[in-house]
Amino acid sequence: MRLAATLEVHGHDVTSINRDYAQGVSDVDVLALATREARVLVTFDRDFGELVVRHREPHAGVIYLRLGVVPLAAKAERLLESIDYLASQNRPPFLVVTPIAIRSAPE
Repeated sequence: MRLAATLEVHGHDVTSINRDYAQGVSDVDVLALATREARVLVTFDRDFGELVVRHREPHAGVIYLRLGVVPLAAKAERLLESIDYLASQNRPPFLVVTPIAIRSAPE
């Protein structure tokens, strides 16, 4: 089961760029779309950190998964933990998720 499907099984409303949108959508457009729709962006692409942290692009929350080569079940577990952490925050953070830690990147 893919991560998007795992989130859906856990009751989350999910949109997938790969599944729901045309190929070739830029990172800037993806971030803007997620922000417009008040969606948390889940990504393996560190370029979103550049957009959010360095360029101060608005966002509704970003979860950057830096998990390396781990089984899908472990990725899903860390993602669900990250969503719980995100819900406890006062403002939408840029989260960096590794196998051993979840941290908010400075903005």
